[in-house]
Amino acid sequence: MGRRLALLIATYHYQDDGLRALTAPAHDAEALASVLEDPDIAGFEVTTLINEPHHRVGEAIADLYHDRRHDDLTLLYFTGHGLKDDDGRLYLAMTNTQRRSLLFTSLPAEQVDQAMASCMSRQKVLILDCCYSGAFPAGRVAKADAEVHALERFQGRGRTVLTACDATQYSFEGDQVRGTAAQSVFTRYLVKGLRDGSADLDGDGDISLDELYSYVHDRVVKELPQQRPKKQDNVEGRIVIARNINWSLPAHLHHALNSPIAADRLGAVERLAHLYRIGNDRVRQSALDEIQRLVDDDSRTVSAAAASRVQLLLSPTPELTPPSTSGTKPAAEVQAALPSPQPVTFPNPAHVLGQVLQPQTTHQGQSAVGSDLSSNTKFEPQPTSEPAEPVVPDQDLVKEILDQMELVYGVDVEGELFAPWEQFRVFFMFRGEAEQQVLSVRAFYDRSHDIEVKYKLLEVIDDWNRRTLWPKVYTHAHDDGTLRLIGEVQILIGLGVSLEHFVSSTVSWVQASIEFDKWLVEQLGSE
Repeated sequence: MGRRLALLIATYHYQDDGLRALTAPAHDAEALASVLEDPDIAGFEVTTLINEPHHRVGEAIADLYHDRRHDDLTLLYFTGHGLKDDDGRLYLAMTNTQRRSLLFTSLPAEQVDQAMASCMSRQKVLILDCCYSGAFPAGRVAKADAEVHALERFQGRGRTVLTACDATQYSFEGDQVRGTAAQSVFTRYLVKGLRDGSADLDGDGDISLDELYSYVHDRVVKELPQQRPKKQDNVEGRIVIARNINWSLPAHLHHALNSPIAADRLGAVERLAHLYRIGNDRVRQSALDEIQRLVDDDSRTVSAAAASRVQLLLSPTPELTPPSTSGTKPAAEVQAALPSPQPVTFPNPAHVLGQVLQPQTTHQGQSAVGSDLSSNTKFEPQPTSEPAEPVVPDQDLVKEILDQMELVYGVDVEGELFAPWEQFRVFFMFRGEAEQQVLSVRAFYDRSHDIEVKYKLLEVIDDWNRRTLWPKVYTHAHDDGTLRLIGEVQILIGLGVSLEHFVSSTVSWVQASIEFDKWLVEQLGSE
């Protein structure tokens, strides 16, 4: 896994008399630093700068973004004053900032944007808890425009930007201040949501950046209706910012598990299995412990359901084997592990996938992929004459498998391998190093869904996740209110895996990604 680095900047003492007269932000940076660097909560390497001049802050920002890896998570936080010049350019005020010379005494937003653009990290978080002054929109349009357009200034791939607000709250007439800055409640709720875990909205034990923003937004608006936090992101996947250290089994599950009514306890089995699927390690272990306890329930129905669920949850997919001395097998061995596929014209690979892995009957009563939710089949490779040796898969091995499946694939500008379909793309993303290396197979479904269908969509997704082993599907909300779906499955490969299992699993994951897209259309009744 990559490093987690945070730079927190707070300025509330100013040499400029006009700035000094304004409402000073509270000492929020110290509180945020405390929660971010807590190894049990977020585990960031935190640097905090309080009331520093612009050149010192610039150097620290350069250090934050210099020589970062793709899987590093960077977080830059600023609390203080944001100032706009006559051309609408935004500057972050430092302790030595002079309004008459913003270019040379403050931190231009353009400079921060350039530093972020040069950083290789795919997970860059920028949080601005600013009170803004000025009324000069970009392009010298009407000076009455009260918007700062902060999000527009920090657009870029791999970034998430959170702002406490986007409106100018005061202006200057000479050194006289007109207007007042809003009370800073944004960071207070950031800290609270992380520290007590209340921002873990879905109860999976992790606090994602989307959850944290939703939590803070709702509480800020409730306390200060005139203040509207905003978010903008262009990030693939989900950013987990912290762990919920106060997670406990939900009260409704406690009641169900202790109920004298067998039907209540039976219902708890599926809800616990759902927690196991979505939760982090702590949540998964707690859910599994409770299901295993129900195996000894005095109701035969409850006991049988719990035993069946334990068997399913603990089924290895795929089998891990001792480390391999070689990373990738030659094409001949891949061909031996995969039955010869039938050629097919892209982009309709479903027939090929059906030929690659023949369906076989299973006695577990569950579908291993989503091709037929009512069937009792799963995909397994045909036996080969000799057992395959363990390998540590890499991108070349995945390419060979895709070649055998007659699938078109490409590599994007960041070196990620992907296979495109008309309505979705499947990425094969290698993360981590040595024994901790993981392959994440992630499908991005390009259809957008209106927020009005959110609850129906969540119901459909939950049904899929309950019935199938992979991919785990979740939603991602855009600022315009539309929803996008992402499916993911991961496998630890650093210790080596059986080639046969890896080939079988890779093909099955691609098949399941295709089948989910088809199944979703059927469930929603739209193309």
